[in-house]
Amino acid sequence: MHRSRTASSSSLRVVAREEAQSTAPSAALAQLVSDAVRIERAPHDRARSLSRMPWTESSFASVRRSRGAALTRSSEIEIDVRIEKTAVHPVCPAPSCPPRSERRRVQAMASAGIAVFEWSPNGDRLHVEGALHEGVEGATCRDALVSCFDPAQRAALARALEDAARSQQRIEMELRVHGRDEWLLLRGEGRAEPTPHVIGALVDVTDAKRRSEALAQALEAERASRHEAERVNRAHEEFVAMLSHELRGPLSAVLGWAQILRSGACDQPTLAKAIEVIERNARAQERIVSDLLDVARALAGKLLLDRGRLRVADPVRVVVEGLRAAAERAQVELSFGPIARDAFVLADVSRVEQIVSNLVSNALKFTPPGGRVRVSVERTTEVARIVVEDTGRGLDAEVLPVLFVRWRQVRRSDSKRGGLGLGLSIVKQLVELHEGRVSATSEGVGRGSTFVVELPLVGVTERPDAVLAPMEASTALAGRRVLLVDEDRDAVELASRALRASHAEVVATSSEDDAWRELESGGPWDVLVAELGAPDERGRSLVHRWRLRERETGAPHLPALCASVYARAVDRQRALDAGFDEHVVKPVASHALVAAVASLVSGARVPR
Repeated sequence: MHRSRTASSSSLRVVAREEAQSTAPSAALAQLVSDAVRIERAPHDRARSLSRMPWTESSFASVRRSRGAALTRSSEIEIDVRIEKTAVHPVCPAPSCPPRSERRRVQAMASAGIAVFEWSPNGDRLHVEGALHEGVEGATCRDALVSCFDPAQRAALARALEDAARSQQRIEMELRVHGRDEWLLLRGEGRAEPTPHVIGALVDVTDAKRRSEALAQALEAERASRHEAERVNRAHEEFVAMLSHELRGPLSAVLGWAQILRSGACDQPTLAKAIEVIERNARAQERIVSDLLDVARALAGKLLLDRGRLRVADPVRVVVEGLRAAAERAQVELSFGPIARDAFVLADVSRVEQIVSNLVSNALKFTPPGGRVRVSVERTTEVARIVVEDTGRGLDAEVLPVLFVRWRQVRRSDSKRGGLGLGLSIVKQLVELHEGRVSATSEGVGRGSTFVVELPLVGVTERPDAVLAPMEASTALAGRRVLLVDEDRDAVELASRALRASHAEVVATSSEDDAWRELESGGPWDVLVAELGAPDERGRSLVHRWRLRERETGAPHLPALCASVYARAVDRQRALDAGFDEHVVKPVASHALVAAVASLVSGARVPR
């Protein structure tokens, strides 16, 4: 390129490189000599254009009419010396010390996360400026660009670059930087001249990639959450439908037999049958309500235990004996043994009974007539094992993993009897609260099943204090005076009958005021049994007032039993704080009520 400036004119003449090549530099100098009195030549300089033009050599000449005269003309000649310069400074890699202005440009591109590149499939040309300049330093020309990225993407990138260079196509790929959690978007275009090559740019899209991945993860989490919510909703709907079914069944039986009894047209066998059906279905409803309450307590983290040392065989025997009638109705043989009598654990006796009752009831439910259910208690060096085996319908392998999951019902094609899907989940929770474990095994459908509960052993040097030795109720309560307070007249009559059947003298009242008058004037009393129909001060205030009277007068301590429909730990504690000695949850079986009263009379504690 030839640029000519004159002192008398401000015009600038630009000569294209092709024109400069056709005009010899000597002709330009000759023109200067013919017009000049004096020619002053400046040293030539070699520099590389900021716009990535080839290397050039520049010469400058100044023309003056005489020494000291004003400058009349100056001239500059630039000669392309690319071939010479390339021989000394190869284009790959880029110069280690680029001009200051070029460094600024590279730094600006790096700050913006942009790099430009020129790549040739023949390996004779590679130029990268910007973000990846350091990454290709010292690499071979052909592989430098490709080697910057994840090895898993290199082959595809190399093929794409070669195809773009040879067919002059556009290329766009999202690539991961090797060894880093960074992503670049490569965009380029193939060129044919002077040789096939690709020019393009690399843009840092790491932040956008991370935002996209975070959004994808959030969407996936939202979908999973929605699906789980839908599953839970379906499970709840199924549960409500099943709960309705489970409640209506026993209610229908109770109401139906109650109408038969009301008609009066029933003989003694029919009367006995009606009583048996009503009692059985009422207990079924009681179990449903108890299971629901236990689930609510478990979800709230309030499923508490009242633990003490006990012989495992004792509550297991109580449950087995209580279910013999159900086994006979189902025509299933129920056996108990072998029994390890030296297996003691630290446990809540009522919860152990609940665990065993759920497992044995399930075994009876799913064992066909003529089958067998065997319950045994074993002892190892570390645990007591309660084993419930049956010859019933067995379990599919796919059912075992979800057997103890709440709300999940095991569907059996050959059985119409279902359930709420709560019993086994409650068993698992209760066992784990005792630091134990429960498991189930089955060899397949039609081959029975085995459930095993393991509870950690405790030392047996001390006498177990959580289990009362059996006693004759008639001996314990004979001649004892019991003051009974309950607002529910039906409950009062039922409790009175049970206590009187044990030869106790019972005075029943239905209000706190009546009970207070009896305490003051009708004594002495051996036991007070008060019902709490609401979680307020009724009943508690009666006992609290009497405890104050005892302290004022020095009267002997009157044992007091609280019977309440409220079964939370806080309800029990409130009753004890008010002055009650024990707390039992209604509905309470007649024999359990008699045992609780007898225990208070004898000075023993009641297992809860």
